[in-house]
Amino acid sequence: MDQPLARADLATKTGDDAALKVCVMFDQPGADIPLLQRASLALARAATGQDMPSATLCYVWDSRYPAGTHGANPYTARVRYIVLDGRGAAPCQWLTQRRQVADDFQQLFGGESPHTPSVIAVAVGADSDNTQDKSLAYLSHLRWLP
Repeated sequence: MDQPLARADLATKTGDDAALKVCVMFDQPGADIPLLQRASLALARAATGQDMPSATLCYVWDSRYPAGTHGANPYTARVRYIVLDGRGAAPCQWLTQRRQVADDFQQLFGGESPHTPSVIAVAVGADSDNTQDKSLAYLSHLRWLP
């Protein structure tokens, strides 16, 4: 990350921004999702007309929290995150990250689902809609290995 988001705070709605994130979306069975979250997801799908993923795991690069920090998105518990590169990390350096996505899913959603569901999409992005900050980050050679 060359320029982090100074005011981002993944734990709050007003700071829920990331300089860089890779999100993996899963087709988690509805029966595995807690009732209130399942109802909220159904309402969101009806309101938007979109078939939103039932579980999303985002790997984020963040300047506030240390690497390894994880939690739920402040807007919905259907999105959870793990900080890969965090507070104190040296800027302007290429880093190699390797993850066992199924293990990370089980760490964050395993209390709901005994098995890791199918991946339905992967998204790469950044956002600063809440803080209105500017960031700069690069991603190269994203690969999915068996």
